[in-house]
Amino acid sequence: MIIIPAIDLLDGKAVRLKQGQYNQKIVYNKNPVDQALKFARQGARCLHLVDLDGARTGRMKNLAVILQIKNQTNIPLQVGGGIRSQKQIKILLGQGIDRVILGTKALTSQTFLSAAIKHFGAEKIMVSLDIKNNQPMIKGWQAKTRNGMSLQNILLKFKSAGLQYLIYTDILKDGMMSSPNFDGIKNLQKYGFDLIASGGVSTIKNIKRLKRIGVYGCIVGRAVYEKPRFLKQILSIS
Repeated sequence: MIIIPAIDLLDGKAVRLKQGQYNQKIVYNKNPVDQALKFARQGARCLHLVDLDGARTGRMKNLAVILQIKNQTNIPLQVGGGIRSQKQIKILLGQGIDRVILGTKALTSQTFLSAAIKHFGAEKIMVSLDIKNNQPMIKGWQAKTRNGMSLQNILLKFKSAGLQYLIYTDILKDGMMSSPNFDGIKNLQKYGFDLIASGGVSTIKNIKRLKRIGVYGCIVGRAVYEKPRFLKQILSIS
């Protein structure tokens, strides 16, 4: 299981939100490049970068910072937030970003997702499935999907599109240090994706349980900022 520290970017700073609420942000580092280098020195094998400005507006605002992180670290990056065109995917992959994360566009257009996977390869495309009270959310977790599809149908459409990597976040757990939604994670396991769990991962016990469940990876946010030794500890058991 791979442990992936998260750097959420808002107005050029590394922040964390509580339950995706933009008015409840904590700024952990005004220099996200410095934060990325700290995670790299602690042994991180991958970083999860999200342009929160882009997720909300559909236009990436923090691309320059993301590319600085890419140029100054030697570890793979998975990047999301506001990526809603084939052109944006091409630019990011062309700049050396390892995997691109789709959210809103993947949930609103299976045609777009299928075309992206076909053109760029399943190993380069991830989808972030962000759930609040059993409802998939889009546009930076600020809006509900309106297609009326059940969660099961959404997942089956992801499968038919050829999706390999699925990131699952329980929004109500995100930033709350309250442990992941293990039932939700187990439910998604049966669909056969390389599943990455996110939201509420905050203890060594959480990490060990996720490892037993057999997820491909997990994203850790607030805990790696507020517990100075936590990242090293969990990397040693992953």
